[in-house]
Amino acid sequence: MKKNRFDISVLVVEDEVDVLEQLFLIIGRRVKQIFGAKDGQEALEIFKKESIDLVLSDIDMPLMDGLELLKKIREENKEVPFIMSTGLKNLDALSTAIEFGISSFLPKPVQKETLLKKLEEIALTVEARKKREELLRLKSDFIANMSHEIRTPMNAIIGFNTLLKATELSEKQKKYVGIIDNSTDTLLAIVDDILDFSKLEAKKMDLNLVSVDFVKELESVVELFRAKADEKNINLTLKVDIGSHLCLCIDIFRFRQIISNLISNAIKFTGRWGNILVYTEVIEQKKDLLTLHIGVKDDGIGIAKEKQKHIFEAFTQADDSTTRKFGGTGLGLSICSSLVNLMGGVLSLKSKENEGSDFFFTLDLKICQKKDISDPHTDKNHIFNKHYSAKILVAEDNELNCEFISELLNLYKIQHSVVDNGKKAIEALYQEKYDLILMDINMPIMGGIDALKSLRELGYTTPVVALTASSMHGDREKYLQEGFDEYISKPIDIDELEKVFDHYLQKSEIVVEEKEKIELHEKKEMKNYLDMKQLQDDFAFSKGLFERLLKIFLDNYPKYMQNLQDAIAEKNYKNIYQWAHTLKGSAANLKMELVKDLSKELEDAGSKEEQIDYKTKFEELSSILKLIDQEIQNILKNSDSL
Repeated sequence: MKKNRFDISVLVVEDEVDVLEQLFLIIGRRVKQIFGAKDGQEALEIFKKESIDLVLSDIDMPLMDGLELLKKIREENKEVPFIMSTGLKNLDALSTAIEFGISSFLPKPVQKETLLKKLEEIALTVEARKKREELLRLKSDFIANMSHEIRTPMNAIIGFNTLLKATELSEKQKKYVGIIDNSTDTLLAIVDDILDFSKLEAKKMDLNLVSVDFVKELESVVELFRAKADEKNINLTLKVDIGSHLCLCIDIFRFRQIISNLISNAIKFTGRWGNILVYTEVIEQKKDLLTLHIGVKDDGIGIAKEKQKHIFEAFTQADDSTTRKFGGTGLGLSICSSLVNLMGGVLSLKSKENEGSDFFFTLDLKICQKKDISDPHTDKNHIFNKHYSAKILVAEDNELNCEFISELLNLYKIQHSVVDNGKKAIEALYQEKYDLILMDINMPIMGGIDALKSLRELGYTTPVVALTASSMHGDREKYLQEGFDEYISKPIDIDELEKVFDHYLQKSEIVVEEKEKIELHEKKEMKNYLDMKQLQDDFAFSKGLFERLLKIFLDNYPKYMQNLQDAIAEKNYKNIYQWAHTLKGSAANLKMELVKDLSKELEDAGSKEEQIDYKTKFEELSSILKLIDQEIQNILKNSDSL
């Protein structure tokens, strides 16, 4: 037999010294590492301390026999191969060993060739398992990194959209914000499925059934693709034969994922001026069960008959030219097929080349009561109705996330400081006392975990919340074990963050019952100078930011006007242009339309060195600014935040 050397560690348990030495001679040169024990108790200690890939044990031994050792090891590890070696007189004990979970049996006296053959079989199995585990680890690392890269920008999108929803919006704007909500819901649901990679690999994905207005949800999915269809002048139609507001129990996120993928494919493979029909047909309706046929049909390029049987396989498309022309990974239909199967249906296809395709499936759905209908998208319309007397340190390196978190904390009236790495967080704690720290994990110079360890070693007991775009299964437990007091994944769930604030921070005496709006004192005589309605809309999410901008304007505009007046007196057209331009920009930010327009006239005249009555224009501008100055003073004087 060829003397292969295997990359495994073996534990040999034998109370007879000469037999133990003989086994060491046979096995020792064939494996990476070998350990020996003379009884089960000694063997168990070695097993707990070392990384053992294979156990070879006798049955009859002092202190702890082989059966008890097997039982103890199976409590620790159900996978490690365990070979039992014994004489024929112990066949009864062998049956017990089989119940406990031995992998194989070798009769005594052990024959060298038999032992080596068995060793090779198990070693190859162990090595194959190690390679699979390493591959899964690499996949997991890749998914974790991908998660971070996706969730970081998603945090900003969802966060600012939440802030936007807290402002006054027109009906059209509400519609657009709602579409962003639905799109991010769907995307995050997909990302979460990919992240929970072990479930996908083991086919242990669970359904999350909720009671929804089925037609409304289907309409919202179709609406997501309306603009995309319009770009190609495609007629995208929805046809349903069930009543509106019918309550059905379904995993709505997975259903939206399926329908979204089918519509997206249909648009991709349908030419200009084509037609796409999303439809439902009731097959049977009982008292509390609806059998529903659902499909997406197009008159696009179709799929050749010989390609159709493979279309639901992973990484498969109709042909290579499809990938080159339309892109894609070929995973979409495979995922859809698996999800439909999970829901109890079968995704099927009828297609004819150059005539179109019809993808369809049938589901048995439980009918629920209208009063049970829930909207999975409304919970993100958060009302900021709490204030906290606290100071928070934010350690975050992404600029957009910093800006979002700052605006969020402003809404809660929380004082805060922002740093961009763990080292600066430690330095900040030297300077000031904080009630809570929001700590990103992945930061340059010093990451969140290292920063936390340093803080605890220095004696700081300030609660630290792990704030990270990593959202793998088990991350929460991992970060809590690292010593973090709490864990919040990105995109930030504002309700979850508020729970953390409720737990660790002290609420201020003033609690706002309704979402805060900026109280502006709009006077009739001012309506032509300050667009108060527009200002209220633009800055409703942050009163503090609005007031800071007003103060900056009050501090700077006199200097701009003085420089402009000097330039006019000196007929320095370059400086007239420069200071009129600067004043125009400041006025535009605060919706001072008349100031902006007059400044632009002076700016244009200065740039062209035109001979106009600069003095009269300046005096008109000065008069308007005096009125605006007075109004701003009144706003700031009556503000409860000053």
